[in-house]
Amino acid sequence: MSSNTSTTTPPPPTAAGHRRRYHRHSLVQLLTAAGFTIERTGYYQCLLFPLALLSRWAGRATAKTRDLEDTPPPLLNQLFQLISSAEVALGNFIAWPYGSSLFIVARRPLEIRL
Repeated sequence: MSSNTSTTTPPPPTAAGHRRRYHRHSLVQLLTAAGFTIERTGYYQCLLFPLALLSRWAGRATAKTRDLEDTPPPLLNQLFQLISSAEVALGNFIAWPYGSSLFIVARRPLEIRL
């Protein structure tokens, strides 16, 4: 028997109070040290990553641009959702080389107690 865990690590927005940023190697080490076996690692949000970088760089300049980044217009948000959904579907066949989020699928054996 075993237990499964799945986690993603988006870039930590300061406004949300996030303080920790993981890289693939350090998160694999952390989970392995905790007894997990790593089954798969990868990145998510590869296709929108350049836009996310540009948005982070320019979008925090003023309150108006920050608000636009936090709440994009509905049509633009639908386009982002479409791109994101396509990336998830393609992710079953493509190992994305980078992205704004890291995911790890890990397994830890359940202890058998007698």
